Amino acid sequence: MLKNNSIIILLLFFFNPVFSQDFIDTTAYKSSLMNISEKIVNNKINKIKPSQTIKEPTKIKLKKREMFSPKSFLNDNTYISVVENKLIELSEKNKIVKFALYNGKGYIIVYNDNGYYSSGLPKELIQTLKFINSQKGNIKSISFTKENGWVVVYNNKVEYYNIPKETVDEIKRIQKRKKIINLLFFSNKNEHVIIYDENKFSLSKGISRDLVNTLKKIVSDSYKINFICFDKKNDFIILFGSNGYSYSSSNEKILKDIKTLNEQNHIIKSISFNDKSELLIIYDNSSYIIE
Repeated sequence: MLKNNSIIILLLFFFNPVFSQDFIDTTAYKSSLMNISEKIVNNKINKIKPSQTIKEPTKIKLKKREMFSPKSFLNDNTYISVVENKLIELSEKNKIVKFALYNGKGYIIVYNDNGYYSSGLPKELIQTLKFINSQKGNIKSISFTKENGWVVVYNNKVEYYNIPKETVDEIKRIQKRKKIINLLFFSNKNEHVIIYDENKFSLSKGISRDLVNTLKKIVSDSYKINFICFDKKNDFIILFGSNGYSYSSSNEKILKDIKTLNEQNHIIKSISFNDKSELLIIYDNSSYIIE
């Protein structure tokens, strides 16, 4: 029999339009989530458990990309050569790539704290990035909406343009309570995932139950959430801990690459898809896979 407090909490969860971890005492879910967690593992959403300790990445003597034999990810070979040449240039200069993202036919590569290469991005975003760079800010995350809106999280601040009102309201709510937003990601349906303070999260009302349960399990296991991406079908991949990952995607090609990197103890930093669901993975300091 459920206690009165548990009934109230469950009712709040189902009728509250925005899920925020702050609103719910997660300990009240502990017993029920044990069963959910087991299902997550059995359904292979958490296929690979992260290492408990960070090991030095395996040294690869082959040239970049040979290990995975990647292929061109766009018909425009000039475009792919620009992206790849920038990554090679950064590697040769011993720069540390934080993440790389596609937005339509545009792209951005963020390296060190605030350096970046980009092409085909909104002018308002470029102006914001130039300002952050001039202020020596630390860029934490960038995410795009389907309508070419964007959010940049840097230092303890958030800049945004043309994003859903629901997301704007939630950003303001979190900041009003003196909380620090660390990461923000959009799904392909413009649903937001906001990570703030010490691994707390706030989600749009349309976010899938699978993603909610997976995030709760990662947080309950005390792993840090590092990155979240969504493919064309709006399935998710979450990077957490030293090299752990969870997913709902059924794309075997992508999962094979991630599994290989995980088993070799490489640190996966970001995953991004273009409009054709082909991908770019950044791992370790400046290594990458383009397929």
